[in-house]
Amino acid sequence: MAILAGYFSFDTDHADKKCIINKLIRYFESYPSSDVNRFTCNRGVILQYDFDAYKQPAWLHNDLQVATLIGHPLITSDRSNDLTTLADNFEKLTEMLLSSDGVFNYAQYNTEHEKLVLATDPLAIRPFYYMHIGTGLLFSTQLNLFKELGVTLTRNYAALCELATLGYTLLDHTPYNEVRRATPAELLVFDKSGHTCENYLDWQALAKQKLDLGDAVTELDQAFKSVVAKASKTDSTVLSTLSNGLDSRVLNTQLSRISKKIKAVHLTRKPAQIKKQLFEFTQENDIVLTAVNPEYHQLNSLEAILGDLNDSHPKFLRGVSRPTLAWVGHGGNSSLGLTNYTDEVYQAAKSNDLLCLVHKFLEQQQGYLPKSVINHADELQRALIYNLCQAIGQYQSLGLDKAVQLFLLLNEQHHHLETIFENVDQYRVEYFCPFYSHKIIQSALALPVEKVRNHAFYHTWVNYAYPQVCRFPWTAYQEHECAEVATTPKDTQHLPRLNFRGIIGHWLSVLKNDNQPFIKKKQLTALCLLHLLRIKDASSHLSAVMHFTRW
Repeated sequence: MAILAGYFSFDTDHADKKCIINKLIRYFESYPSSDVNRFTCNRGVILQYDFDAYKQPAWLHNDLQVATLIGHPLITSDRSNDLTTLADNFEKLTEMLLSSDGVFNYAQYNTEHEKLVLATDPLAIRPFYYMHIGTGLLFSTQLNLFKELGVTLTRNYAALCELATLGYTLLDHTPYNEVRRATPAELLVFDKSGHTCENYLDWQALAKQKLDLGDAVTELDQAFKSVVAKASKTDSTVLSTLSNGLDSRVLNTQLSRISKKIKAVHLTRKPAQIKKQLFEFTQENDIVLTAVNPEYHQLNSLEAILGDLNDSHPKFLRGVSRPTLAWVGHGGNSSLGLTNYTDEVYQAAKSNDLLCLVHKFLEQQQGYLPKSVINHADELQRALIYNLCQAIGQYQSLGLDKAVQLFLLLNEQHHHLETIFENVDQYRVEYFCPFYSHKIIQSALALPVEKVRNHAFYHTWVNYAYPQVCRFPWTAYQEHECAEVATTPKDTQHLPRLNFRGIIGHWLSVLKNDNQPFIKKKQLTALCLLHLLRIKDASSHLSAVMHFTRW
């Protein structure tokens, strides 16, 4: 599955309706016609591009409704049956969505009651974006589609500042003032009377629950194994990824335990020198491993490598049940380990001073705009501080230490997968991420923060459920309290990869674009030259500029 979009208006005199619908249809005509589903009526259109990664259709159309989904809700192991269950139980839709485990979007239009329903997963890892055009609603799972359709958009510089400093937007912000991002567990209903939004999962209520450590470990263990079992039920051989981190080790161990044959991809610049511990791990779990050098293939991301596998490694993928659906360990460190909840931030949270906490969080994230290349940096920084206060402060009744944990769970998840899902039609590969199930995460949320930080809870579970994994050293964050593991610097996944071609391309685009009032072009030119000549490392400054110019 890849992209879902549509437009509805219940105003028969809406002048732009036909134009927008035709533009949407033309946009989807760029995909193979056999991979596109379309529903049109006098109220609007729903379009879905599906490259069949799940090997289970997700398009339902009958006399009463049309319904579709992206991703895998995992009510059961059969996505097609899941879709029917969701569509046929509108009165119980909240209950149905709460029973899901996956990262997904859901859309349904009831033709009898003329009602559009949109829902995103409990963490909004895979969100909807939507905007009002007159009396109509335009929605898409791909943000870039709004720009491609040529609708009127203005840049949201507060959101661009958030992307440049944090790697993700806050609240419901997007790079455009007119476009809103669905919040975690959002359920949107649009009909003749307008649109309403509610959240089918109350994260604050979950954060108020309390478990002792033993019960939390048991609950986590049961949830994790259930999610993996359901998602892989129809597979005999799976495609997985294997890094030097703990998350992927745990995931692959569980897949091996339930007798799945595993073909795993490991990215390394030295394929001939795979670390000894990785080799021993794959031998013990009977994993067929291929090491891929991204530089040799001139590909700069895991998703690009996986998308290229069908052409470059057909023998390796032979026998894989769903070769364009890859298991990945994203989310374990951030959701269960709270990797970015440092001692300094924790102490600031315990002081119960929100503004002090926000400043300490920005200091930890190095979340400051470079004044040398960005105009009005002070003004934008103040807006960032205000929005962070809003984003964290909405949970302040829980206590600031717990509020930070919930904020990180519902916000920091985004930057791991947002770019991947935005470009999923290019790579034609889907990810399954079991660590992003709310049923797994809620066990950590029910514990006091001090029992979760620094991977304490995560390691307790791993030692309980997967003790054999601990025999193999893994690459760790600096906060890991394990003497036998190596450490790596602070996570910088949200920063764009900087190469010669990328820097030159962005520099030229800024120079040619007169609509870049926040970029100091002369200073940027000098900085690019210093960086390319290796006189100064300007990576962080140039990354900030790239976020401002991307949209």
